[in-house]
Amino acid sequence: MNYRIRLIETDEGWSVSCLDLPGCHSQGSTREEALAAIRGAIQDCFRPRPRSRESGALKPSISPSEVMPRLPGIGQRDAVRVFQKIGYRVVRESGHLVMSNGVVRLETPGHNPINAITMGAIAKDAGLTPEAFRELL
Repeated sequence: MNYRIRLIETDEGWSVSCLDLPGCHSQGSTREEALAAIRGAIQDCFRPRPRSRESGALKPSISPSEVMPRLPGIGQRDAVRVFQKIGYRVVRESGHLVMSNGVVRLETPGHNPINAITMGAIAKDAGLTPEAFRELL
């Protein structure tokens, strides 16, 4: 099956999001690395999840016309701490760390730092503006 992705070149490398799977984001230093990383993130979306931890409901993806929020300089550990403060918990660790609040599932790449656009998109999926995210750091 083919999935639509958004691939954006930034000063930090490449940010990539799967438009058909909200919450599915990754990044890479090169275009090829980013494409390989999103393939892994998409596969993670289809790995079995514990039934009692998630309802499966997902938020809609960001439309291409929206401005992509940026959150530069955020590592995976800091992101996890912020998301835990608003009720998310870790449901799986692989190359990407998967968190859920029971309704929304987030995938956070294991990079340090996470690409600014990738991190902004993940925060947006969690319902946070860049300003609200920074306040919770």
